[in-house]
Amino acid sequence: VAKVRPQIRAIAEQIAERAEGLAEVQVHFRTLGVRSCTDDVLTLETGVTFHGTTMAKALAGSEAVLAFVLTVGEQFDTEGQALTQDEDLLGALFLESAGWLGVEKATRALSGHLKALAAEQGYRLGRRVAPGYGDWNLEEQKDLFALFGDDPLPVRLLDSCAMLPKMSRSGMYGLLPAAGMPA
Repeated sequence: VAKVRPQIRAIAEQIAERAEGLAEVQVHFRTLGVRSCTDDVLTLETGVTFHGTTMAKALAGSEAVLAFVLTVGEQFDTEGQALTQDEDLLGALFLESAGWLGVEKATRALSGHLKALAAEQGYRLGRRVAPGYGDWNLEEQKDLFALFGDDPLPVRLLDSCAMLPKMSRSGMYGLLPAAGMPA
């Protein structure tokens, strides 16, 4: 394995230090009952439906879902644009990687928190799914965001249904009865 060049290592360390102060994690989640879940359609208590076998399989047996929107904030986008404008493409790449690592860390923390909440209510947390995974159409991201009503979310949707800030994640976890095999 070749060693990392000192210049690359220096840039990576500089960007890692820069990234540490950028994360401003915000999470919104909401629990909604499941009216029905067939092979390819999930219908919530509100009447909202989501379509796709990937999503329906992941949420099968769920009595409720926890819908969420999570972001590490817009500073990663702002700093990444500045690095790109300065033609520091390697720095921009490293910063984007650091941002996605932050999203992963925040998602793990959210999952742990939701597992504890679920256990308190006699449930276990199922798998996480999101619009755009498998055959769950990304366009249904609009319906997922609509589940939060007038709550001011820290993330907005583009016409393409991509999220801004870019370092954001949305989705649902199923709430399954506590009896049975762990999720």
